[in-house]
Amino acid sequence: MLLSIAMIVKNEEKNIEKCLKALEPLKDKINYEVIVVDTGSTDNTINIARKYTEKIYEHQWTDDFAEMRNLSIKHCNGDWILVIDADEILENPSELIEFFKEKHKAYNSAIIRLNNYTSKDMYVIGGLVRLFKNDDDFFYVGRVHEQPMFKNPTCMTNITFNHYGYIRNDYELMKYKYDRNIKLLLKDLDEGKDTVYTLFQLSQTYSMGNKKNEALKSIEKAYNMVRNNKDTINETKYLYIYRQLAIELFYMGNYERTIEVCKQALLISKSFIDFYYMLAESNKFLKNYSKAEKYFNEYFKLYEKNKQGYVDYITVTDFSTSMYSDMVKDRIISLYELKNYRKVIELCKGLNEKEKYQLNQIILYSFIREKKYKKITDFYKDKEIKDDDIETIGSVVQRIMADSLNDDFSDIFNSFKGLNKTLNYYLKYIIFDDEEDIQKIDVNYKNYYLWKAEILKLKIKEDISVLEGIKKLDNIDKEKYLDYVCNDYDCIKILNDYDKDNFPCLDVEDLCFFNIIEKKLMFLPSIQGEKLENLMYRAFINNINFMQQIYNFDIINEENSKFILSRYEYFWYKIYNIINKYSKDKLCYIKNLKNLVQDMPEFKKVLESLSDKINDNPITDEMKKEKQNVLESVEELIKNNMLDEAENILRELDDLFIYDVDIKNYLGVVLYSKGQFDNALVNLSLSNTLKQNNFDTIYNLACVLEAKQSFDKAKYYYGKAYELCEDKELKLQIKDIIILLDKK
Repeated sequence: MLLSIAMIVKNEEKNIEKCLKALEPLKDKINYEVIVVDTGSTDNTINIARKYTEKIYEHQWTDDFAEMRNLSIKHCNGDWILVIDADEILENPSELIEFFKEKHKAYNSAIIRLNNYTSKDMYVIGGLVRLFKNDDDFFYVGRVHEQPMFKNPTCMTNITFNHYGYIRNDYELMKYKYDRNIKLLLKDLDEGKDTVYTLFQLSQTYSMGNKKNEALKSIEKAYNMVRNNKDTINETKYLYIYRQLAIELFYMGNYERTIEVCKQALLISKSFIDFYYMLAESNKFLKNYSKAEKYFNEYFKLYEKNKQGYVDYITVTDFSTSMYSDMVKDRIISLYELKNYRKVIELCKGLNEKEKYQLNQIILYSFIREKKYKKITDFYKDKEIKDDDIETIGSVVQRIMADSLNDDFSDIFNSFKGLNKTLNYYLKYIIFDDEEDIQKIDVNYKNYYLWKAEILKLKIKEDISVLEGIKKLDNIDKEKYLDYVCNDYDCIKILNDYDKDNFPCLDVEDLCFFNIIEKKLMFLPSIQGEKLENLMYRAFINNINFMQQIYNFDIINEENSKFILSRYEYFWYKIYNIINKYSKDKLCYIKNLKNLVQDMPEFKKVLESLSDKINDNPITDEMKKEKQNVLESVEELIKNNMLDEAENILRELDDLFIYDVDIKNYLGVVLYSKGQFDNALVNLSLSNTLKQNNFDTIYNLACVLEAKQSFDKAKYYYGKAYELCEDKELKLQIKDIIILLDKK
């Protein structure tokens, strides 16, 4: 028997068939056997294994991997032993076959290549001694992460296994291995077994469990032990300690220390690729681009060298070989920062389409800087120009112009000309300030882009109806567009007027949109005084209306509202409750507003506006009784068309009796009679929000909306008034009005 393939397994039904099936190409090429030692499987592992080998042995697990390995070796009859695990798959059987033709005769052991996958596409590469001549001197030591005691000479091979045992998206598997390994390693540490190596494995295990601080502490201890004894030990043997420390520092963002440790490692060995990777990336993160380029260059030289032959390190695995494409992209970014645009263009030739897309701004900028205009045409040749392409091109062209690299930008414009109609119009706007062309663009605003926002801003100034298209977008896009246009003072005024003209909202879609507009406007420094007060009341009314339509207010209460509502909705809900509870007790009202400022400081401006005009004069029972008499006198004033006198009295009452629905209703009627429809609507809507199903308020709302020629809304409120009306003659009049509105 030439070869025994030895495995120890437990509950590997997910992996073992793939592993054993990958060995079948060895049949008739090598005289081999498969030895399986099961240490207590409770799943279908043994039954699957029997399909491929009869040599299955069961041994009780003893918390000692080396002991189990040595038991499996005792069952081996081959001249050579290959040690593998059930979660490893032979990638290239031909290399193993080739090794046993003649080469094996000159060696006592051999190194195989292991691709250790941590995710679907990410793996680290290592060279491990896994092939051994079968003699009495060969055995394993180590309770966990066991190590072979073998004889030289050792052959470096290209036999490759893919290892899937530490795929990190399998939470249960990772937790099982973490708990098992931590327990065994801590036991080894207590017993003082090979302390440096145990600390290294402990660090790796902590890192696997995302316990980064513990991982760093463990490897620091091992590193200090090696450094303190470097005069008496072979530091090359402990290169893996430097690597593990550098990795932990690198992924914690300590780039200065990463550089220090990597440089120390290079003094020991210059052939390990991971150190060049971390040096390049650390310097890039620190914006030391010239130094980064030096190490990028060394990384790629070593990468090409490793591709041609075998890596010459045994005790260290590497992860950066699998990061090659990312390194190419990062090097391009570094060269771009160094303004080496020619080299950027050269390296971009080797990128695939996806990688070019990821770096398209850098590539385009480099083309223009080097005046390679034809390359721009070639870059987009036979390609459909999409929204993100316009965004990229616009951004690059604007930066080129800002850098003042060329006084004549016609060459740049011509290089893109003809690629896309929308792009042509947009570039004319950027380069030649041609706003007329912008109006010709029919933009689909779905999916926010800056170039679309720029066009929207211009179009809003010409025709506010463009916002009807924005209304139908998802809320994230709506917010982004409104954020952008609110940076323009002209647009702020237009949006405020638009919000006022469409108040009050009835439809949920409209309410959602205008709530967003009001939220954006309310926090702008330019909205102050009376504008803020009116906007604030509109926002309050619209938000309460919106919440009453989409939420069940019988379920939402003071305790659960904070968890159910968005923070913005919760704010208005709190205001609604404060007004309803404390409007007749001004001191409690103001106190609760101040408490709300403490809880929600971002609304301080709004809350101050709510409380500024409130005087702290207490309301007596006598004043409450007198209020009705005053309102009756106001009614007489209104009948006699003494509107200014009526308004003055109502303003004084409004300051005294905060949020009184009757006062708000009368004030709305007076303002309506004076032709101040917008202010009338605010007061009547506020009265309606605080006291719903009040016929007088709803009827008055309908009258104001009819006067504003908001016929659909007027018809809605007339319909509600009709349902509430108890006067038969008035009810008939309302019905006639609704019929007339239907014809408009």
